[in-house]
Amino acid sequence: MTKINPKNTIEIVRMYTQEKLSSLKIAKIIGVSKYTILRCLMNNEIKRRSNSESNKGRIGNRRINLTPEQQEEAIRLYSKEFLSTNEIHKKYNLPERPIIRLLKEKGLFKGYNNRMRQLRENGKV
Repeated sequence: MTKINPKNTIEIVRMYTQEKLSSLKIAKIIGVSKYTILRCLMNNEIKRRSNSESNKGRIGNRRINLTPEQQEEAIRLYSKEFLSTNEIHKKYNLPERPIIRLLKEKGLFKGYNNRMRQLRENGKV
C-alpha cells in the first residue's frame, strides 16, 4: 500500500472537497484503505460529509430525469407496445426507477398485478 505524502494529501483533499468523490473511491485511486483517507482528511481538518451531502450529485443516488423525447418514447413503449419497465430501462441504459417514477406521475404505472391484467386484456400474455 502507498503511504500518504504531502503531494497525496493535497490530491486527496482536492478530490474530496472539489470533485466530491467518496473516501472509498479516493482510496481505490490512491491505493490505500478508506480509513487512511478518512484519517488524512481528519488530520487536515476537513469536515466529513453527511450521508445526505455525500449522496448529492452521485450518479447512483441522484434523481435521473429523462429527456422529453425519452419520456414520450418510454410512455409509448409502455402503453402502446406493452413493454415492461425493465425492457424500457435496458433500451435507455438507465436505472428502472426514473421510468417507474415517470409512469406513476402520468398515472400509467399501477403495479405488477394491474399490469398483468392489462396485458391479458390486450392479448399480450
